[in-house]
Amino acid sequence: MLSAQWGEYPIFRCGCRHSLNKLKIAPARSKFSILRQICNFIPQHLVSKIARTTGAEDKSRSSTPWSHVVSLGYAQLTHSIGLNDVCDSLQLHSGPLAGIRGPSAPSRNGLSNANRERPAEMAEQLFWQVNSRAKRRPK
Repeated sequence: MLSAQWGEYPIFRCGCRHSLNKLKIAPARSKFSILRQICNFIPQHLVSKIARTTGAEDKSRSSTPWSHVVSLGYAQLTHSIGLNDVCDSLQLHSGPLAGIRGPSAPSRNGLSNANRERPAEMAEQLFWQVNSRAKRRPK
């Protein structure tokens, strides 16, 4: 049954008892809450310390090593297909992103350059240090 009132779009109504007011809509869950928990588990000084020792800090042009780590973590959590997905999504969600210790959303060229220039040794050391910290943590 189709009914419409003046100034409204047509509303399709079914013959059932449920009305639109009684339907509960659950919001989509955000990946940022999981990303925030992971980033809060990493000590604040650790990424910059590893970047200095591996020389990754010298190779950064516009983005910080912390922004690079957060971007890579987001790409992994969301199963992003490419740089466009990561960069567009982080630009779109720059508000919640700023709440995770202030990383900036990377540009496509900036993220591509960071992936190419920064040594993989930085990510490896970060992984092993966070892994050892997780094993020491009481349950």
